[in-house]
Amino acid sequence: MDKNTFIRELKQALSVLEEGEQSDIIGEYEQHIDMKVKNGLTEEEAIADFGDLKKLAAEILAAYHVRADYAADGNTGDEKAENDGLRRKAAGLFSAAFFGLTLRMKKAGREGKEECSHA
Repeated sequence: MDKNTFIRELKQALSVLEEGEQSDIIGEYEQHIDMKVKNGLTEEEAIADFGDLKKLAAEILAAYHVRADYAADGNTGDEKAENDGLRRKAAGLFSAAFFGLTLRMKKAGREGKEECSHA
C-alpha cells in the first residue's frame, strides 16, 4: 500500500473523531512514513511496519474511548452529523450542569460564611 492510500484509508477509519484530532494523528503518521522513507525504506515497507490498518485504527480509536466498530458500521453522512449534534448537545448539557453546580456551591459557601459570622 502506498502513502496516499494508507492516509486516505486511515482518515476514513478515524472519521468518527473530531477533525482536529484526525489532522494531528494523520500528520504524525505522515511524518513517520516520510522519516522511514528518508532512512531508506520504501513507502510500502514503512507502512507495513505499522501492521494491519484495521488493528491500528482500532487501537487509535480505543485510546479516544471510541469503539472501532462505531466507525466501521457506516456511520457517515447524515448519521455522523446527527451523532456530532448529539455529542455537542451532551457537552452543552454537561457544561450547563457543571455551571449550575458551581453557582450552587458558591451560593452555599456565601450562606455558610453568613451563618458563621452570626454565631
